[in-house]
Amino acid sequence: MKTLIAALLLFTLPAVAKEKHDIEFNIGVAVLVMPERSARAKFDGETLVVSSAKKEIHREILPMTDVAEIRKILGSAKKAEWSAYYFNVGVLDGSVIRFTAKNGDKDLDFEGWNGAPPGFHAIIALINRKCGREVLHVPEEKTLLQAMRFRDKAEFEEYVRNLATKKD
Repeated sequence: MKTLIAALLLFTLPAVAKEKHDIEFNIGVAVLVMPERSARAKFDGETLVVSSAKKEIHREILPMTDVAEIRKILGSAKKAEWSAYYFNVGVLDGSVIRFTAKNGDKDLDFEGWNGAPPGFHAIIALINRKCGREVLHVPEEKTLLQAMRFRDKAEFEEYVRNLATKKD
């Protein structure tokens, strides 16, 4: 009888051993002047996969402590800040960040040219820490937070058009 119970428990363990979380995200960092420094990170609710343009760099099922850290960052994210378009005129090195996430029923989506919302740098730091080195190359948090925030790309493009037509 003990053998039967042990066999049943072992048979059911794989089905409950892994827990998929209601958090997902994709991060793409393109460094236009140095494409070899471009990278992507994807978390599907269970596994973090980090890759460069040429190869996979890191793959790991994230422990609960890391998932809790990401959940805390995204849970406190203000939708208006994390669903915007950022542009930092003070830094023109060709770094572009594209971020999409689903945290429960909250969808977040931003694009930044050397700019990002508060808290984003903490996710980058966590991913780089998991990889054991800087894989996602983004400016310092201070620089990211200095960027102008636009509601969307259309508002940003209007701003640029107005700059182009402005007379000195």
